[in-house]
Amino acid sequence: MLNQIKQDRLAQFAWFVLAITLVVILGGGYVSASGSGDGCGDSWPRCGQPISLAEAEPATLVEWTHRLTSGMAFLLVVGLVVWVWRRYEAGHWLRRAAAISFLFMVLESLIGALIVLTRLVADSDAVARVVTQPLHLVNTFLLLAALMVTTWGLSGGGEIRLRSHPQVVRLLLISYIAILVVGTTGSFASLASHLFPAESFAAGVQQDFSPSAPFFVKLRIWHPIAAAITGLLLVVIANRVAALRPTPHTLKMRQVVLGLFFTEFGIGVFNAVLNAPLLMQMIHLLMADLFWLAMVWLGAAALAEVTAPAATDIAGEPIGYIPDPPGQPSAESGR
Repeated sequence: MLNQIKQDRLAQFAWFVLAITLVVILGGGYVSASGSGDGCGDSWPRCGQPISLAEAEPATLVEWTHRLTSGMAFLLVVGLVVWVWRRYEAGHWLRRAAAISFLFMVLESLIGALIVLTRLVADSDAVARVVTQPLHLVNTFLLLAALMVTTWGLSGGGEIRLRSHPQVVRLLLISYIAILVVGTTGSFASLASHLFPAESFAAGVQQDFSPSAPFFVKLRIWHPIAAAITGLLLVVIANRVAALRPTPHTLKMRQVVLGLFFTEFGIGVFNAVLNAPLLMQMIHLLMADLFWLAMVWLGAAALAEVTAPAATDIAGEPIGYIPDPPGQPSAESGR
């Protein structure tokens, strides 16, 4: 009983770390969208000279607050890794998941430092942002994914086994890459709206198709196109994954994923029509992060060892899925 209480506390701490990291990511989105990235100049991790709260500029307060919360999230991830490594024996898969989370947190800090030190922030329209924007976003998503997998395992999820379900792995990999592409185009769209704001939605559309449009504006049109194509693809993949691994957990997460996607797509449409106000950008970012986490959770449920009974019909018979006998390859592997 005492050991179960300790495990529960560790799972609760993992959820807390994940939630704080998500808040910090939203804070980073606010820093970028509000043009506050240059609030501390080109100094890192310190914010230039000592800050007087009464005299500091709003951009400085925003940037400094983001750095403080980022540092707190970094320490929380360190604490999570230490706790997991003390709780589980050498070679346990949760040790690896926690360590990977720490790796992406370190990379997140280094990429953020690079962006600040090279002044690729605020109103900079340097072409180098075509590299740093997606690099930062992809690492952020991978950090969330690693933390989500760690939290999944600590919350009672079975060990994730990639080799046992190759078809599911391929489908999930396609979906994750597609989401990262959509996220990258979204970061370009947000940057274009900040650097070259339009007076209205109609004016923004004219900008997108103008031959003389700035480089970042020309990239913006690809976001809705990528989102629409990816949406159709994800509907197919989510249904296929659930069909291949129709456990109660996977079937439920398929519904969550589809619901979050259509909600996010609708918010994206409103964001564009309203000409990307700051509040809508933050809501759009939050929903994108939640959707990504749901997709990772779906993948974990589909690839993990089954610890719950399979879905059954009204007569109590399994619906299309029978857990693989120990030591036997899955049916979908074709071996």
